[in-house]
Amino acid sequence: MTRILICCLVLAAGCGQPRAAPAPAKPAGAGIESDAVAPAAPGEQFVASRDRQVFHRPSCKWAQRITPAHRVVYASRAEARRAGKRPCAVCNP
Repeated sequence: MTRILICCLVLAAGCGQPRAAPAPAKPAGAGIESDAVAPAAPGEQFVASRDRQVFHRPSCKWAQRITPAHRVVYASRAEARRAGKRPCAVCNP
């Protein structure tokens, strides 16, 4: 019991180690929409599963796993975002 109390006190005190400065805050409006993405080619479509929240480029390995019955096609990145989808972390549409 005494060991646990001492360990808790040492952890709470920070063991005398200096703390790193907090990361600077992102400016307002920063996020997925402002991240650098490769521009879509004219006429490029994006695909998503009707059951999931992620959209992909058609060439993405994850997009190719979506069955035709569940596939939803969007004409633009903006259209997919308006539908509540987020970009895939692999293909970065």
